[in-house]
Amino acid sequence: PGSFAARRLSCKTTVARIMEEQLQIPVIRADEVAEQFVLKGHLCDDIEKILGPGVYISRETKQLCWKRIRQATFTSTEVENTFRGFLGEVVWPVIHEKIQAMNCFYACVENALLYEVGWEKHCSSVICVWCDPDEAIRRLVEHRGYKREDAEKRLSLQMPAAEKALRSHISINTTNVKVEDLGEHVARIIMHLR
Repeated sequence: PGSFAARRLSCKTTVARIMEEQLQIPVIRADEVAEQFVLKGHLCDDIEKILGPGVYISRETKQLCWKRIRQATFTSTEVENTFRGFLGEVVWPVIHEKIQAMNCFYACVENALLYEVGWEKHCSSVICVWCDPDEAIRRLVEHRGYKREDAEKRLSLQMPAAEKALRSHISINTTNVKVEDLGEHVARIIMHLR
């Protein structure tokens, strides 16, 4: 499969939607797979061991509070890396099964933390969708309601966008690109992969 390496609010979801809707390339969203896998009751105890108490909405039903999980992962780089590594190891096999079941020539895995969890080794091509750090911070503040310092901390825990872009087969910088112009841009790029 191909995959995305991107930072938060870089337009990776928009690019994935274009691939899916306009180019008919199946897309698997890693965050959704991880959440569904965990919601089925898998991994809850392991997640609590890594992140500590307070990650449950309900201990009885093993329902996790994703907001608390996100907050806990930002306490330290060590906690963040341990959690990423753990999810990377257990979620990739589920994604791989989904790809195999699709029986298609192309598939795309949307994942903001592709390099951080080591999934690039499973992909034939990697497309990095990114924007410059100031724009990423602006988008987190304006679109997600983050305080500037929280947005900066969140991005500091990820691999720099420039490094992801250099490691990737294709790089799409969305810093000054209008969303409505992305469709044509993405279609041209994808033609090079075929």
